[in-house]
Amino acid sequence: MLISPSPVAVVRRSFEALGAPPSPMVLEVSVRRGVRTVELSWLANRVLDLELDFSDQVWRSVIENVRTAGPEWGIVGTGLAVKPLMSVVHRVSSGRSFVTRREDLEAELITAWISQLYDVDTTRSNLLGRMWAKTYKVGQRWRYSAERDLPQLTGTMANTAQICTGGHPEIALSKAVAQGVVAPS
Repeated sequence: MLISPSPVAVVRRSFEALGAPPSPMVLEVSVRRGVRTVELSWLANRVLDLELDFSDQVWRSVIENVRTAGPEWGIVGTGLAVKPLMSVVHRVSSGRSFVTRREDLEAELITAWISQLYDVDTTRSNLLGRMWAKTYKVGQRWRYSAERDLPQLTGTMANTAQICTGGHPEIALSKAVAQGVVAPS
């Protein structure tokens, strides 16, 4: 059986292909002393470690290219965000019962990130942090929706765990019968 890669894995592979020889894409970043040319592979490994001012310049350049230079720059803008996106995925899905829907979460977050590439105000500072925060909020909304919809998708009652906690076992059983979780015999 062939297992399809996750959405984030597809983005990562596509990004790596754009930065690979023989003709890797480069990013021209405006800095105080002119323009600095940076290889994508170098940048991908350091995007979270850059000083804020240079990070903002990098993201401004990427976002400008996303908005004006062609669809491959959307891959670059999302590929550079694989680590931040995965941090959101882990935070949102950690210890949750909907881990099997992780691909849905990843796709939702990628969509939110791409939207940020087009909507974020590039005149403000801390672009990466602000885009991450908005993407995280999308992840939280997705998690709430997934937790709300999980009982319908799986056929389980959402408050089964609440029924079975605390108190005498007969009380918990009578509550379960009253709520239709178990049938009386």
